[in-house]
Amino acid sequence: MFDNAQKNEYCAIKAPERLKKRIENTLNRPRIEPRVWSTLAACIALVTAISVFAFRPFAPKTVSLSYGGKAVTGERVSVSDGKEAAVAFGAKTIVPHGIPLYVQAVKDTKLSVSGGKVHVFDQEGELVSVGTDLTLDSSAEIRWDVSDLPTGSYTFSLGTEVYEVRIDAENGTMIIYKK
Repeated sequence: MFDNAQKNEYCAIKAPERLKKRIENTLNRPRIEPRVWSTLAACIALVTAISVFAFRPFAPKTVSLSYGGKAVTGERVSVSDGKEAAVAFGAKTIVPHGIPLYVQAVKDTKLSVSGGKVHVFDQEGELVSVGTDLTLDSSAEIRWDVSDLPTGSYTFSLGTEVYEVRIDAENGTMIIYKK
């Protein structure tokens, strides 16, 4: 089929020396294994995650209100006028007819009430501030004085959360819940 002359011509075909050296260099170059690539990707992910969390504040971003050690939710809770709680609360300044509450807050949390006054206490039980529109920089024990309020509904706004107290002055009952 092929004679010897054709076979010899075929075998005589050679690539240029420049191409031969390029191919040899490619074959001799150390190859990066897939395991190295996956290790490198994991390191980059770890460094990225650490850098994101390192520059993020770890303070809680939520605000909440609790009465008697339990969070105030949509469930209606009957509250006392706070006379007996004032002693347990440890406040040096007693607020008659104040509802004892605990506010979990973050820096610059706005607090406002539609009726009565809020008394804010520090951790030692000292009165820090009194008002209807306040700004809290941290969590605090408070007493909401509702003694002069007639029967009706009153709101307590804490950041973006809104709570409501319903007062029935005739029966002497108060109910608090989250709206």
